Amino acid sequence: MSGEYALQLLKYELRDKKHEVEQYGQRQDNIMGKTITKLKHQIYDLEFAIELLEEYQD
Repeated sequence: MSGEYALQLLKYELRDKKHEVEQYGQRQDNIMGKTITKLKHQIYDLEFAIELLEEYQD
């Protein structure tokens, strides 16, 4: 897998996770609180991985 392709996949995954957090955050109940926290941690990890790959590409 090329670095450019991997980077694009990570960006798609990041976009999807952010969309999930947005959807779960709009719920009136607080049932999804733990899930939102878990997704936010995954978003942070994805952003870090993307940053590293972008630096590596340069």
